[in-house]
Amino acid sequence: MRRRDLLGSFGGLALAQMLGQESGAPHHAPRAKRVIQIFLSGAASQCDSFDYKPRLIEKAGQPWDPGEKVELFQSNPGVVMPSPWAWKQYGQSGKWVSDLFPEIAQCVDDIAFVHSLQSKSNIHGPATFMQNTGFILPGFPSAGSWLSYALGTLNDNLPKFIVLPDHRGVPPNGPGNWSSGFLPAAHQATTVRVGTPHPIYDLEAPANSGYITGASEREGLALLDQVNQQHLQTHAGDSRLEARIASYKMAARLQLSAPEVLAIHGESPATKKLYGLDDAATAEMGERCLVARRLVERGVRFVQIWSGADNGFPRRPWRTGQVAR
Repeated sequence: MRRRDLLGSFGGLALAQMLGQESGAPHHAPRAKRVIQIFLSGAASQCDSFDYKPRLIEKAGQPWDPGEKVELFQSNPGVVMPSPWAWKQYGQSGKWVSDLFPEIAQCVDDIAFVHSLQSKSNIHGPATFMQNTGFILPGFPSAGSWLSYALGTLNDNLPKFIVLPDHRGVPPNGPGNWSSGFLPAAHQATTVRVGTPHPIYDLEAPANSGYITGASEREGLALLDQVNQQHLQTHAGDSRLEARIASYKMAARLQLSAPEVLAIHGESPATKKLYGLDDAATAEMGERCLVARRLVERGVRFVQIWSGADNGFPRRPWRTGQVAR
């Protein structure tokens, strides 16, 4: 299966929605209602994780000759190098897993492994686009945007598509990876920076604005909506303006719902330990995974967790060389 085919299945969902109703519940009951996707920017090597290659072991140390010229980034092909980790079979399925993942190995019978995905680019930026949209060029909707457009909402108080970025920065191409592309702008992701003082930008009034009260804020939003609606009448079909109007209304609801869903202090110590919050090496990622679970429990359609940043340090930590070291 190619990435484009995988993303095309999301497009099929959207097409069905386009031919039916514009928003709300779909015309059929989908089997999967919510998705959590963890994107490891830079990629962990499949040959060191779940894609067992016995011929790498057989041909260890021999000159590598795939039968055609291979372009490499900073070197030339050398000798065959097998994975430095041992492999074992697990579960009733007999799935091969390397010793890097002893815990995940216990769950292989509950996981679908797709080894047939292909990419049209081995450059991080275009390949990241392809993984998220099915195309190596910008301007196409991401998977979360397609699901938002096709399946509607399960909770009017939370966005349908949320991205939890790495605290160190954004991946190659940044927010373009969770863009709505040519779909209405309302279907792009809402970015939530878990663990920061202001996880959603501009959601709350500034601390020094004591003159803003709950009543005045509601009146201000009502006036803003009135002005925006008048402006929209002269710019019919501008999805950006429609999305802006919807975002203001969503922000008002988020002021009430977001604090509760992001507050993990109510989780039990045992749960926090399961998510690695007791270990400095895993706490940041674990907190985002825990928040993602809380989001989908409350009806968010698609939550994307990013690990690895193009402008942070270490740069793309899931890159093979950095994992090996």
